[in-house]
Amino acid sequence: MFYLAVRFFPVIVWLVERLHVDLCRLSSQLCR
Repeated sequence: MFYLAVRFFPVIVWLVERLHVDLCRLSSQLCR
């Protein structure tokens, strides 16, 4: 289980970054 978490961690980080960018595009108030 730990091995899977380590393998998918970069993917999760990438998804979070993408969602963060999308939220910044939708409302500039979230990201200053």
